[in-house]
Amino acid sequence: MAFCEHCGSELPAEGKFCTNCGAPIPRAAAPKPPAAPVPPQVFEAPKAPETPVNTASPVAEPGAVLHKGYAALSYLGILVIIPLIAARKYPFAWYHANQGLVLCIFSILCQVIGRAFSIVGTLGGIITFVFIIIGLINVANGNQKELPVLGKIRLLP
Repeated sequence: MAFCEHCGSELPAEGKFCTNCGAPIPRAAAPKPPAAPVPPQVFEAPKAPETPVNTASPVAEPGAVLHKGYAALSYLGILVIIPLIAARKYPFAWYHANQGLVLCIFSILCQVIGRAFSIVGTLGGIITFVFIIIGLINVANGNQKELPVLGKIRLLP
């Protein structure tokens, strides 16, 4: 049995043209099996390279990125109230809410004492500002590191 060189269909025993595509049949058409259909190729998207894990300090739960907003608010003075109300079920944000609450109380105490002794108010303000920056950097990096000196105080369960 012979097959057409152009379309691969079976050729009649006698005839000069392919009954499927109309191509001329060579005089000595050698029997050839039809070309197997080419399966469609499936391409997989390239995988993103794995990023190394920061092992320098304890890292919060894997979903910490979602709760960084609440955690950042913890260090912005009285805005610590928002994570205290809304982020109770997120351990990362709750940890930073405790740190922010301690820092807020420290700042208020420095202001009150600063009314009598201005140097205490000034130094307290500078220390508070530095601790706010440290806390926000920890939040941005996804770390649960304690603030210097004040970080050991736990006000929240």
